[in-house]
Amino acid sequence: MRKITGIAVVCALVPALLCGCLTSSAGSRKGKDESRENTPVATDEYPDYRVVVGYMPSWSGALADVDMSRLTHVNYAFHVTTEEGGVIPSWWRGAPSNYTDFDVRLDSLVLLGHKEGIKVLLAIGGASDKNFGKFVTDKKKRAHFFDQVDSLVVKYGLDGIDIDWEYPENDEEGEAFTALMKGLRARLDARDTNLLLTAAVGASVYGASYVTLEGVKQCDWINVMTYDFTGGWTSSTIGSTAPMSFVQSGTRYWHERGVSYARMAIGVPFYGVRFTLVDKNRVGAAQVAFRNVAGIFDVDRSLKADTVRFLADTAHVAPGDTTRDGRPYVPSDTTWLYYWDSPDFVAEKAEYAMYNKFRGLMIWELSQDLRVDSLSLLKSMWDKILDMGKGPELARKTVTEGVPYTASLKDLRASLR
Repeated sequence: MRKITGIAVVCALVPALLCGCLTSSAGSRKGKDESRENTPVATDEYPDYRVVVGYMPSWSGALADVDMSRLTHVNYAFHVTTEEGGVIPSWWRGAPSNYTDFDVRLDSLVLLGHKEGIKVLLAIGGASDKNFGKFVTDKKKRAHFFDQVDSLVVKYGLDGIDIDWEYPENDEEGEAFTALMKGLRARLDARDTNLLLTAAVGASVYGASYVTLEGVKQCDWINVMTYDFTGGWTSSTIGSTAPMSFVQSGTRYWHERGVSYARMAIGVPFYGVRFTLVDKNRVGAAQVAFRNVAGIFDVDRSLKADTVRFLADTAHVAPGDTTRDGRPYVPSDTTWLYYWDSPDFVAEKAEYAMYNKFRGLMIWELSQDLRVDSLSLLKSMWDKILDMGKGPELARKTVTEGVPYTASLKDLRASLR
């Protein structure tokens, strides 16, 4: 009786929440659109190479647990900025405990990555960094920032820099973003023209409105954060944090602004969201690493057949919703709902990225994966790309630059910039 009652409560509340005033943050928050950029839709092109970019946090996960064989690039997160344009290790979430720890961890990552033929970039910014707007509008402070970045590239032997400014908030900061990216591009090129510059950008008007086209044009590609469509805010609709519909709308947003798909990596979350139905008007939500989601619902802790079937389930996301955007679970004795990207769904996104000529995929973040081959999201993503690379769909003799195209990512590493 308790089991039936628990499910009944959830089923009764979910439709009301879905149909009520609760709307997705990413879809409903407003910002200024860039009417100042009368740019035609980007011309489709073919990527000169494909990427699988994984963010590796300073505060979580052992480097030895990261499957480097299934990546092309790693972004180490984060260094943060100061009000004067300085760049220092991030202490958020309490790690690392000191500068020495950070140096050792990043040095080890660069050595490990280079041994595997992987490019290692330093990500600067993140959601906790609120200082970009305090220094980017000042030319001298920007120059100090460029000096700091140049020193870090040399110190760690980095292959590039990733900028994660969340987010420029007005026209002045938008113009400063352009100056920041142009100056950074020039400084990196002065050091070595093979150094990469990328940026993590929002996937809707909210967050991306003041991220200028001229600024992102300085990048080798942009990492579009096509996740956090739902999450830990009270106005959030229960459902997937990264539905395919958001992948499509978020990348189309940038394409219509003038960025080709060949210069975008689609963001894929390696975490799920646990929703708690507080009452009929409120929803609590929290992120849960995929490795923990898998463990929660693995009854015998074997992480084998039963869990594989569960995580590959194609059940509806919610009552009345027939999409495959996420995988739900309703425990019998609580009012909880879990949504996450299953291995099957991650493979579906990889297939979408390859077929539509995207640069590739970006992962937030690597320590959240489960190192069990049958369940690993990274393995599912990589295997799908390799499978497609062997088929005629991606076969192409040359790209725009006239460089021979190698369909297999296994062979691709040797030709990475």
